[in-house]
Amino acid sequence: MIAIHDEHERGVAEALLTRGGMQLSFIAKNHDADELLITCWEPGPGPSGLTARLRFDLHDAVHACELLLLAHRQSVAVDFLTEHIDEWDDREIHLIGTMNIAIDGEVGATLAEIATRALRRLVPGASGPAIYHDGVPSLERLLKSSRPPRIYRHPR
Repeated sequence: MIAIHDEHERGVAEALLTRGGMQLSFIAKNHDADELLITCWEPGPGPSGLTARLRFDLHDAVHACELLLLAHRQSVAVDFLTEHIDEWDDREIHLIGTMNIAIDGEVGATLAEIATRALRRLVPGASGPAIYHDGVPSLERLLKSSRPPRIYRHPR
């Protein structure tokens, strides 16, 4: 998600949504990392300056599963949102648009491997297809006890 703060940023976001072209990169210390950061940005000296960052805590089953889903889907959806708080402190969120950013096959395979290793650390004894197909009871317990992923805002 990228939070848009003013009319100028809204115009920039709408132009970026029209022309497309955001790219994706990720940072993890190694394949057994505790944390992974995906950054979606406009390449080169892009005029927008808008960036989305998705942080995955790989000690959390929900985050590891979400990363695995992104890797298998081979894309990341970035929502551009505005927020308005009125005089009664009521919050209104409006979706400007969504951009799907492709994850190439090699990057997707690396992300899937990192997520799978994290899940294997969280669920000892589960291996191979059992993680994906058999409904591992210990994974179900982990997912139910995990906190939902946090949304990080684009800094102003």
